[in-house]
Amino acid sequence: MTAILMAMLVGLAGVLAAGGPAAAVTGSLSLSVQSASPGDSWVQMTVTAEGVIGKKVTLQMQSGTTWKTVQTSDWTVDFDGEEIVFDHDFTDSGSKTFRAALSSGTTASRTITVASPIPAPHLKLTATAPGPGEAIVSFNVLGNGLEGHQARLQVLRGSTWATVATSEQFYGHFDEEVNLEHELTSSGKFTYRAVAFQGTTAKPVSNIVTVTSSIPVPSLKLTVQQPTKWDTSASFNVQGRGLAGKNVSLQVLQGTAWKTVATTGAFDNHFDSQEELTHDVTAPGKFTYRVVALAGSKVAAVSNNVVVLSSIPVPTLKLASAPRKTWENQATFTVVGSGLLGQAPVLQRLVGKTWTKVEVGARFGDHYAEAMEMPYKLTGNGTHSFRVAVLSGTSVKHTSPILKLAYDAPTKPRLQLVIPDKNINVAVVKVTDGRGLTVRLKQVAGKDVTLWQASKPATASSYTLRIPFKLAKTANIELRAEGAKPGQGTAYSSAAGYRALAGTGPSKPFVSLHASGQQHNPKKTLKIQGDLPEGSVLSVQALKGKTWKQVWTRKIAVEGYSANASFTIGKEGTVALRAVVTRAGKIQATSKATTAKYARKTTKGYLGGWGNLFQDAEGHIAAGDRRSDSVQLSYILSTRTAYLQQYRGGKWKNVQKIILKKGKYGDATGRFTTPKESATVSVKYRVRVSETAYEKAWTSPSTKIKHMNPKHYKGYIKTAHDYMKRYCPNQVVVYAPKKYGGQLNYSSTAWYPSYRIEMSPNYSKGGGMKFVALHECAHIRTFKLAVKLHGVNGMGKMEARLNKIYGRNNGGGTEQVADCMAKAMGGDIRNAGYTKKCSGNRGTAAKRILAGKMP
Repeated sequence: MTAILMAMLVGLAGVLAAGGPAAAVTGSLSLSVQSASPGDSWVQMTVTAEGVIGKKVTLQMQSGTTWKTVQTSDWTVDFDGEEIVFDHDFTDSGSKTFRAALSSGTTASRTITVASPIPAPHLKLTATAPGPGEAIVSFNVLGNGLEGHQARLQVLRGSTWATVATSEQFYGHFDEEVNLEHELTSSGKFTYRAVAFQGTTAKPVSNIVTVTSSIPVPSLKLTVQQPTKWDTSASFNVQGRGLAGKNVSLQVLQGTAWKTVATTGAFDNHFDSQEELTHDVTAPGKFTYRVVALAGSKVAAVSNNVVVLSSIPVPTLKLASAPRKTWENQATFTVVGSGLLGQAPVLQRLVGKTWTKVEVGARFGDHYAEAMEMPYKLTGNGTHSFRVAVLSGTSVKHTSPILKLAYDAPTKPRLQLVIPDKNINVAVVKVTDGRGLTVRLKQVAGKDVTLWQASKPATASSYTLRIPFKLAKTANIELRAEGAKPGQGTAYSSAAGYRALAGTGPSKPFVSLHASGQQHNPKKTLKIQGDLPEGSVLSVQALKGKTWKQVWTRKIAVEGYSANASFTIGKEGTVALRAVVTRAGKIQATSKATTAKYARKTTKGYLGGWGNLFQDAEGHIAAGDRRSDSVQLSYILSTRTAYLQQYRGGKWKNVQKIILKKGKYGDATGRFTTPKESATVSVKYRVRVSETAYEKAWTSPSTKIKHMNPKHYKGYIKTAHDYMKRYCPNQVVVYAPKKYGGQLNYSSTAWYPSYRIEMSPNYSKGGGMKFVALHECAHIRTFKLAVKLHGVNGMGKMEARLNKIYGRNNGGGTEQVADCMAKAMGGDIRNAGYTKKCSGNRGTAAKRILAGKMP
């Protein structure tokens, strides 16, 4: 609200009549006074001038033994008997002595003593005790004769008066009121007074008032909701009285000592405040709990004890085995554990008289009958004893009953027949458990024909035979390998059919190469098949430029037809590979070239729900405050490292590191928080996700944030912040647009969720601007309380509550409560734009929000 004061200056012209010479007159001045109007510090004095035409008249005030000119007429005396009027503004309550005199010469009037219209400095203090459920005392300070002074509210602590609140300066001398508040922090009676200060001078002192606190004696009550079956968490309700600002610790009795296991936030008021706590019980049995409120290192209150009955079962282990044939060596054990959260089961086998570890399972993730499978391959014929145990170091804590499994290892030989290359008449037979076996290769026809037979029984148990053969004519044939052993009959392979060529034999060795592996993985698996004679050298070569370079090699110790190799591609791209078989330095066979491709996967990143990083700050963050935002990656392959980066000094610097773990569906989410800044500085932020061997890096768009420290505000913005800083000390304040639609803009706005205030630049400094600043500060206090009590969408509940108290008209409850809060913060309600009615429930609601409570 802007007030424009206009002053109009009126000039009075004196007219002199022409005439003969005037008679000589002795000059004289007389001084008279007119009392000031009630509530006015200006006193009017009139000088009547005789015989001093052409002279200027002064008003003088006695200062000690001298006369000090305080005012001079703007014009000279034009005629005898002219009256010159002087207005003098008194600044204190003392009487002053005045006279009138000529600006030159010695003519002076008689002196008169004028009593000051300003009352003697006086303070009167009244208090409104807090109502039920409130801790804030409201004080009214009535001041007289105290323009330019500040009132300090003081409370008696022992024998010393301590200042607890200070008002703005009194603007006048007559019956001016200021309102102050003080929040009580304990029960009892408290003595207050008000003292007026100007600079370091303290005068006068008000009457003393006594206030009785309604804050209850500190107390705590603890109740518990017992854990239900399959749940280990006990829920506690803490009811506190007389404990505002104090934290409460949940303690469990361990032996004879109490151990703190959880802590609440600080109670936000003294009256029937509640906090919720939970604690996970980690073992079966009964547990005794209490809560303790601390005031520094001293105990302020202790609750009753409550007993929690754990539903966690007594630790047990069970071991079972899936059905299997006695000759099957693969056993699958099922382990069931109860009451063993976080413990890892160990499968043990009895070897001689010692239980030996053979497998370790994953840690149990629950207390209640969790099952897991543990595979184990049996060796050695006979009956084997197993158990599962949970260990502490090397000591056994819990074991299952013993489980016995019988195993009868197979002894029958097995033959596998492969035709590596359909164009060359070579068969490869892989023999297992074939010691003493004589192997034959047969053509299966109307009458079987033996194409090849080993010259003597084998001496090895497992081996591979490369068998070349020739035919008289080209034909579609079917082959079968047989192995005979005296006294045990004949073992057969499965048949393999293909078109064989007449007279064709293995004129030279042959080899083929196949590369497999995911495109984004630089490591590839190479499958090599072919004629790999004993003593030959198998190599894998990569084409670099126009030259084949060896990247892997192995000497063939036993004749075979397949081998596996691995190859890692150094950089993204496509690589040509081939296999080469050499013997005595000469190439025996070369495979066709194959390609392997390595291309890292593109990373897909998304910022939080606002789209841009820290967008809810809307470009501004108060010094010392922080803002958070989330980043999400979709369809990642592995754990990723992400950094919040800040652009300062021409470089992007890492200011926070988080690890993004792959979730169930391949996504990962993390949260970044801006660092605290004490300087007023503009900074760019972005998120950078580092590359891996499998995935490319990702960088978010950058966002510019201005960190603003109110200590650095200047000029108009500093004035606006000074008005509100007692209640909004760390507040972002910026200019609103000077004009809207070609007209001066007188609107100021508080923004959520950025908590930013835009002040119109068109106010005159003073009471109107102060009220607007406090009104917008009130919005910020309301926003923050709504979020604290009800979460990020809490303003809906707050608005509904305020509309019930203030009504929906005139800007609704949100705007009207801001006017009443501004009044409670010291603003002049005459400058309000939405309501001037702040009594009863309306005023109480405003004060409750300022005290951090729901209205």
